[in-house]
Amino acid sequence: MSNPILICEDNISIAWAKALREVRADQARSLCVSITGFEEGEVLEDENLRDLLDNLLRSKSVISARETSETIFPYHYWRQNSPTADELYTWYLERYLPRHRVRVRKVARGNTMETYFERLIAYRGFKVNNDSSVSVNIINQLQRIINVYTHYSRQNRSPSPSKFIATCLNPSVDNTNLEPYFKFPCLQQVGFSMSEGAVTVSGYYTIQYLMKRGYGNYLGLCYLGKFMSKETGLPLRRVNCFVGNPRPDNFTRAEIAPILEAIPRD
Repeated sequence: MSNPILICEDNISIAWAKALREVRADQARSLCVSITGFEEGEVLEDENLRDLLDNLLRSKSVISARETSETIFPYHYWRQNSPTADELYTWYLERYLPRHRVRVRKVARGNTMETYFERLIAYRGFKVNNDSSVSVNIINQLQRIINVYTHYSRQNRSPSPSKFIATCLNPSVDNTNLEPYFKFPCLQQVGFSMSEGAVTVSGYYTIQYLMKRGYGNYLGLCYLGKFMSKETGLPLRRVNCFVGNPRPDNFTRAEIAPILEAIPRD
């Protein structure tokens, strides 16, 4: 059995490009990308690599890395407007999502009606009542995690790490037929570690398309980590992305060559 691909970098662009290079060489291996470098509170990027990717995606009519990242966390609205957590949730559910769905209906650009951030703050669970009837239970998983952390930190105690897991897959609506594929969600769950005075984010993907989605996935997880860092008061230490089945997409060697050539030499 082949060992997994392990990439650890403090620059998200370089981490993504190295992951792409390794997966193109052997896509039978699972992938773990670990990103650090958040000491100054920013996500470090290489503008040249980011531009090469976005230009190529644009030429293929594929959504940009930023657009993909925003399905995980609406970073630019959060950064520009500095809303409270409750204000962010309300804006997203009442104002952003309706517009997003209108755009998806008008232009099929690979987007889905649902987003990961919606699943994180408005997960539709099901509750069995005392009379055995079933009702929908809307769960803000992120706020619940923040509340659990706050509750136990005030007591100088630590709960089980399983209290800090948020799920994106909803079996009742996502995997209900025998079709071989479904577009959403590839991100199955997100785990948060609050140990040793810092936040670590870990995203788990069954499959990930490195060119079309990889960079945006890493970016979105980093931005989500910044949000959780602010809400818990802990610094963001690391973002991990685990992929069981990484894919390099169907881009040609000539199209990807400029990206691979731009990877800084170790």
